Amino acid sequence: MKNSLLVLLATALATQAAAQDYPTRPVRVVIPFAAGGVSDLILRTFSEPLSKTLGQSIVSDNRGGAGGTLAAEHVARSAPDGYTLMLGNGGNLAIAPSLYQALPYDPQRDFAPVAMVTRAQLVLVVHPVLPVSSVKDLVQLAKSKPGQLTYASSGVGAGPHLAAEMLKSFTGLNVVHVPYKGSAPMLASLMGGEVDMAFDAISTSLPHIRSGRLKGLAISGDVRSSLMPDLPTVMESGVPKFNYASFFALVAPAGTPSSITGRLSREIVRICETADVRKRLENLGLNPVPLAAAELDALLRKERTFWAGLIKSAQIKVE
Repeated sequence: MKNSLLVLLATALATQAAAQDYPTRPVRVVIPFAAGGVSDLILRTFSEPLSKTLGQSIVSDNRGGAGGTLAAEHVARSAPDGYTLMLGNGGNLAIAPSLYQALPYDPQRDFAPVAMVTRAQLVLVVHPVLPVSSVKDLVQLAKSKPGQLTYASSGVGAGPHLAAEMLKSFTGLNVVHVPYKGSAPMLASLMGGEVDMAFDAISTSLPHIRSGRLKGLAISGDVRSSLMPDLPTVMESGVPKFNYASFFALVAPAGTPSSITGRLSREIVRICETADVRKRLENLGLNPVPLAAAELDALLRKERTFWAGLIKSAQIKVE
């Protein structure tokens, strides 16, 4: 018993010393998607100033697949030493437990929250010939033709799908889901007139809205987009409870010393509150909302509860 206590004490002291010296080598941030996506752009906005503050490089590691769950499993099983982090999102940190029957990790048990960086709102877009100019018009048209209008998504369980299901839940719409394998074919189908509407990332739909190939109706979150300030939110358009905005947040493997996660949390929130970083995120069509670890933890719990209920009621299943 005495030897066991000595071993535990020695381990605790070694961990504390390592945390005080942290970091002594580059910090790896796993991105749960293929290179070139919005997660890469988000990391770039704060990795350089964070690297200067920590005195070490921030290295990105793209590990796409299975809706971000493969990367999450990898990070959950990594050493809890502060040298492996993940820039996760609402999908693999809050929604996945309700979508997948056998998730190889537990988001609440296997990760230590570090900080939230930003929220990503979507824009509700329709084909230009659809005779609507507002969410109210769309709801009225859909209710006059139950089961006849269609909405596209970038895949079952993806953000555009869940946002549309939320809208259906709050308005009682009866519209048909047409899933695609990614945002590009989804938009191509919508612009080609094969489907009637979709939720999409602001950054990818904006050029098509400006060119007239798509018609923007509303922003999915609780604030207007600085890129389209004249476009109202869905909430402003008569659906007061509707607020869809995924989030991007840094987490570490569970067991990472609080001195490390606390320092990272403080620095990331400070950096993301600077005017330069906020502007860069807004230019990507994102809504900067930096949250410290405790606030992120509370948000994650709330999000998991909400999506568990909606996914169950909508009977959404990922094969």
